[in-house]
Amino acid sequence: MPALDDFFVPKTDEVKQGFILQAELLAEAGAELIIAEMMREVNVAGMIIPAARATGIPVWTGFSASMNDAGSLTNYESPVRDDETVPFRPMAEDVLEMGCDAAGVMHTSVHNTGPALTELSELWDGPMFAYAESGHFVPPNWKFEDIIAPLDYLGYVRQWMEQGVQIVGGCCGMGPEHIRVLNENLAVWDEALLRRLVRAGIVL
Repeated sequence: MPALDDFFVPKTDEVKQGFILQAELLAEAGAELIIAEMMREVNVAGMIIPAARATGIPVWTGFSASMNDAGSLTNYESPVRDDETVPFRPMAEDVLEMGCDAAGVMHTSVHNTGPALTELSELWDGPMFAYAESGHFVPPNWKFEDIIAPLDYLGYVRQWMEQGVQIVGGCCGMGPEHIRVLNENLAVWDEALLRRLVRAGIVL
C-alpha cells in the first residue's frame, strides 16, 4: 500500500488480508519480535495488531503523538496527509485493549515524547519503550536537518527512564552517534537509578 499516494486506496478487506500475510511471512522467516509502529488510528491498529498477535510472536505497540495549538496531545499529525487528529489518550486506550507485550512512544518529537509517556503510563503498567524523532526531512534524499545533539538527546532519554521506560533507541533523524552516546552512558545510569529505586522502597 503506497504510503504517500492517495490515488490508490485498497478495500479494507484487502488491507486486512495484506497485514495477515505480512505477519505470517515475518513469522515464517524467523522474526522474534514484531513492533507495530506509528499506531495513530484505531481502525488501522485493529487490523495490524490482531494479525501480529496471531503469529504467537511477542508484539510491541508503538504510539506516535503530536501536540495541538491548544497544548493537548493528539495522535500523530501527518505532514503529508490532511487527516483529522483525535485526542491521544482515548485512542491509545482503545488500541491497548487489543493486547501487546510492551507499549511505548516512537516517531514523536523529543518534546512531545515525555507528555505522551505520562499519559501512556496511566493506561499501561507493563514494559515501556521510547525512541523519538528529531529534525526535518529534506527531499529528495533521506536526509534530516536540525537534529538534536546526542548529549541533549541523552538528557531526554534519562527523563523518560525516570518515567518508567526500560527500552530506548532512536527514530527518524537519529544516527549511530546518538545510539553510541546512549550505549556508553546508560549502563551507569541504570545502576544509579536502581539504587535510588531501592532506597525509595520501589525495588526490593
